[in-house]
Amino acid sequence: MEKIIYNTDQKLLDHFSDFNVMFIDIETDGLSHKNKIVILGLVIYVKHKNKPIVIQLFNDDYQSEKEMLVELIQLISEYSIDYYVSFNGNSFDFPFINARLAHYKINFELLKAANIDLYRLVKQNQKFLNLIDSKLKTVEKFVGIDRTDTISGKDSIVLYEAYLESQSEILKKSILLHNYDDIVNMIPLIKILDSIDFVAPYYFEYHGFKFYLSSFKMKGNYLHCKLNVNCLYSLRDLYYNHLGATFEFSGLELNLRLELQSFSDPKGNVFMFMNSNLIYEKNFLLCDDAEKHGILATYNGSYNDLSIKNYVKFAVIKILNLLDLTESNN
Repeated sequence: MEKIIYNTDQKLLDHFSDFNVMFIDIETDGLSHKNKIVILGLVIYVKHKNKPIVIQLFNDDYQSEKEMLVELIQLISEYSIDYYVSFNGNSFDFPFINARLAHYKINFELLKAANIDLYRLVKQNQKFLNLIDSKLKTVEKFVGIDRTDTISGKDSIVLYEAYLESQSEILKKSILLHNYDDIVNMIPLIKILDSIDFVAPYYFEYHGFKFYLSSFKMKGNYLHCKLNVNCLYSLRDLYYNHLGATFEFSGLELNLRLELQSFSDPKGNVFMFMNSNLIYEKNFLLCDDAEKHGILATYNGSYNDLSIKNYVKFAVIKILNLLDLTESNN
């Protein structure tokens, strides 16, 4: 494996100034998950520092893929990455990397829940942005990016095969340049977020683990929340059911079901509240107005996002503390 490190002065937008962010893009020698990763392109921003680190991990001998994946995991851990940024990563890069990790029996997984997929966001807002399509080069032109490389991903595969035969430095430079432009151009590409309604995935930390709230939705009188953790928290499944909360934790996925209590006022407004006993350790009727607002889940069917996120964080940490206490007493 060859590790190539570059410097760039491109600054990250204020969206992520308080986070450690990794831009990620891969080149492969085919689309099947039985193929291999040829290049892992990364741009790493450390919170409150504008100068990024640009890294390319190059499978220069076609035997270095496992070494590249191990290096990727080490970088994620070393820089305590909070968010990933990719273009079509949820459909291609992440499943491909995770399949190759599984192939080598490496116990790690890149979380889609932590990934900001620019392609998905552009696709969802294509009409609003007045774009003819959601292709990378179309979006690059939209934000004023001019590419320096002239080859496609398919061309890169052919050039890589030729490089393995010839070890030509010219071919190697062309292959690396294509990936370099893909990964570095994603930095200004993130300006697209200024034009759309974007909210970064919510997460919180507990004992060094990062928990990402990937979704929540209401079914009947219950709020169903799905969370993912950035690495394995427990070797066994965890379960809890008390005070209106059902908690099931297996592998990297945590499912939390919260029972809701409904109230209506004389004007016909409908309020749905989460259980006050879990968070305040007292009955709902004894809560003051501020406390009630802190457990308000929906108002006339609209979610109270901030209260839900705060409640989920508090509930998960409290339940994990209770389960840890139970385990230590056994």
